[in-house]
Amino acid sequence: IIDIAAGKEQSVLVTAKGTIYGYGNILNGELSGIENAVKVQVTKDSIIILCSDNNVYKYKANVLTQITLPNKVVAISAKGENVMYQTVDEKTYVTGVNTYGELGTGDTVSIETPVLVNVHGESTFGIGAGYNNTYIIENTGNVYASGNNEYGSIGNATRENQLEHILVG
Repeated sequence: IIDIAAGKEQSVLVTAKGTIYGYGNILNGELSGIENAVKVQVTKDSIIILCSDNNVYKYKANVLTQITLPNKVVAISAKGENVMYQTVDEKTYVTGVNTYGELGTGDTVSIETPVLVNVHGESTFGIGAGYNNTYIIENTGNVYASGNNEYGSIGNATRENQLEHILVG
């Protein structure tokens, strides 16, 4: 096993041969059509798959579809209903529900097709999706966050929701 992910009602694992197995409400058993998976993430109703050729797929309602992005993907992160993609050119793209501004797009409009998130013009080093927030680590080492901040969870010493990624570390 080279990767494993779990959601509320789903567990998914990737074997060393790139085969995907799932157990839960989205997939039970082997997922056919993917033979080179290296990483998986689970959302509320789908499985996001990163393959060794840097292509990304979404498995939802028994349908496997390729996610189209402007460049190859090197990292994925997902929680709840949100997905983040980091591309080989060090850019961050997001999709999902945006109730609290968690996608960092400057508004609360939910997005179905990946859109670019700009964070102060710097390159992305790492990404992380929470249930109602998203985080970006720039190549400078700075950490930016957006989304639900009701309990101060994004780490900027306030309790105000953030619609854009703001510096938190």
